[in-house]
Amino acid sequence: MVALEHFKLNKGAYALVISDLRMPGINGTDLVYKIKKENPLVRTLLMTAFEVDDKVFEEFVKNDIIDGFIQKPVKLRDLLSEVLKQVNIYMRIK
Repeated sequence: MVALEHFKLNKGAYALVISDLRMPGINGTDLVYKIKKENPLVRTLLMTAFEVDDKVFEEFVKNDIIDGFIQKPVKLRDLLSEVLKQVNIYMRIK
């Protein structure tokens, strides 16, 4: 996956990664897991239009692999608010 390879090459330049839960080739939980292995400090948001009731998802949240969740459709102001929140957290822990 091109996005993951780009992240691996530039992992220090990222504060936040937003991923959809369902994508072709790799699902969002697998992607954020691999991203956190590369850089545990980067913040991760997962978004979906579907209902999420999954033990893997719950475990990832509990283990700080997924830092936030966005339900689609999302209003722009709500997305901006969540992005600013996650970037502020990143700046405090960096």
